[in-house]
Amino acid sequence: MKRIIRLSLLVAGSLLLNACSSVRWVAITDVRVDDSNSSLLYIMIDACVDVPPPLVVETDTEVRLLVELRHDYSGDQNGCIGGAEVQLSAPIGNRNVVDGRRNREIPVTWSAP
Repeated sequence: MKRIIRLSLLVAGSLLLNACSSVRWVAITDVRVDDSNSSLLYIMIDACVDVPPPLVVETDTEVRLLVELRHDYSGDQNGCIGGAEVQLSAPIGNRNVVDGRRNREIPVTWSAP
């Protein structure tokens, strides 16, 4: 019985530490594109780090992006933004862009940085 209680306390403590951790998945904050005929996207994330190429899934109605990157947000970020270029297989057109991790639509700005 004592082992079960110790194990339960260990698991609960580990979950609590993870919940309070400053390391989390980065978020895609913005997508910029020259115009609807362009297939080159510029993605912005909420951290000043090199961004690995995102996973991209394209359909007729949306472009789903997934950035596989965790970042330590414990220091002073001071409004930091990182970014990367994404080459689509077809022009963006009027498709929605979705953050695949958060399953939410990302705002698109129609002008390159």
